[in-house]
Amino acid sequence: MRRFPVERYTNWDACAAFHAMGRYMGTCVPQNKLGHVVGHVKDLGGDPLDPLTRLYTTSAAQPYHTDSADIVGLLCLSQATEGGHSQVTSSVAIWNELVKRHPTSAAALREPFVVSRKGEIPAGKEATYLMPVFHVHEGRLSAIYDRSFIDSAVALTGVPLTEAQVSALDHLDALACSDELRLDMTLQPGDIQWLHNHTTLHARSAFKNEGETPRHLVRLWVSPDPVVIGALSLPDIFAERFGTVEPGPMRGGIRLDGQVLSCPTDAVRP
Repeated sequence: MRRFPVERYTNWDACAAFHAMGRYMGTCVPQNKLGHVVGHVKDLGGDPLDPLTRLYTTSAAQPYHTDSADIVGLLCLSQATEGGHSQVTSSVAIWNELVKRHPTSAAALREPFVVSRKGEIPAGKEATYLMPVFHVHEGRLSAIYDRSFIDSAVALTGVPLTEAQVSALDHLDALACSDELRLDMTLQPGDIQWLHNHTTLHARSAFKNEGETPRHLVRLWVSPDPVVIGALSLPDIFAERFGTVEPGPMRGGIRLDGQVLSCPTDAVRP
């Protein structure tokens, strides 16, 4: 979507309007331990090498990943001076190519990896959990992936990945970055991007800010209303990250005890 008139609105008004779009599709779920249902993708000086850092708070490149919700939406308020390009690929297309070119890696990606929660630990859960990358459920392929969370688990546990696991992730990332499967775009102020996390991966290139207006995107994670737009059935194991696999307002997001939901109008370090 293009030309949402952000130049006419304050941050509060733009966030409210974007949130209303998300609510039309379903429920906007919390994106961090602070309970932000309206999130802000902005460089807050976070250390990308810290295993607990959420990369959206840095200016570093963010490798291909899925988010912890069915749908992710981004509204661009302002661009970076340099970089910050959005990149999208099909996880289904990647799977098909893995099976053809690297069947051993495809099989490895159907087996569980240890994944970190980066310190955002729901009640009754551990700091890490087990999750394969690719899943087949009710005849549909889906993916749940963020290599930075896998690398974080290695740093936290001290248990390295096997050579087969490293090779499998490298093959996945190489296909995601390939010219034949990758779509590049530069979001301009007023652009809105909607992505379905179960069938796409998305990434962001590193960026630089100069001047008084830094790169700033508003983000929504949406659990779709099964009556309004429908919601896919998910594998039971997704409950480790999504809380529940039942369609509706409680699926997806980061949910912690004592969390108070909020809609901040600017970035806050989680």
